Amino acid sequence: MKGISFTLVCLAAVVATGCTVHQTEAPGLSGPSEFALSVSMAASPDTLFSGGLQQSTIVVTARDASGAPKANQTFRLDTAVGNAYVAYGTLSAQTVVTGSDGKATVMYTMPSFTPFDAGTPSRRVAVVATPVGTDYAGAVPHLVELLVVPPPVPTAVAGAPSAALAASTTSAKVGQLVSFDASGSQAAPGRSIVLYYWNFGDNLLNEEHGSDASHVFVSPGTYTVVLGVQDDTGKIASTFKTIVVTS
Repeated sequence: MKGISFTLVCLAAVVATGCTVHQTEAPGLSGPSEFALSVSMAASPDTLFSGGLQQSTIVVTARDASGAPKANQTFRLDTAVGNAYVAYGTLSAQTVVTGSDGKATVMYTMPSFTPFDAGTPSRRVAVVATPVGTDYAGAVPHLVELLVVPPPVPTAVAGAPSAALAASTTSAKVGQLVSFDASGSQAAPGRSIVLYYWNFGDNLLNEEHGSDASHVFVSPGTYTVVLGVQDDTGKIASTFKTIVVTS
């Protein structure tokens, strides 16, 4: 079980380096209510597998300035991936309130993966709890991380197509149009590709269905873009590319 409590400004460094993070005090820029509030979080289990454990119990613990449990503290809950707020998986509640023991519990369920997601990188998913009080601007988010593992690469199938993905850039700015090209994908002799699947990793709806696509990322973060192809016999292949978006 892991317990982590710190602000989202640290999230980029944590995701990039994988360093060990210890509970810290809220920074001096937080609002007055934060000085009297100590928050910690824990996830059990902290690793979820497709085909295995797919739910985690998240416990948020709040204490007052004296270290006593703080009851009736409300928290807003979100998920974040790659330092960007993304609706990744589901939470059993969007807000929770601590009980007399200072604790509140929520269930996180990992998302369902498509066959095209097999073999893509594991995602470090943060469940973020932000205190709801009297100063939204000064509220300090706290988080705990989980590792979400997609299905492994399936056994190669004879006659399956191959997927190839090129991007105009892998280091984009927020609001920049990024172009993708899947024209290098190939079907086996005598077959043809009939479906292109695009997932840009930000959970935004897209209507891309052809061999080329474009996308604008609206938040900084690290995104896994997945391309899947399917031929006229139903055989599939996929590949991915990592796009780092900065402000």
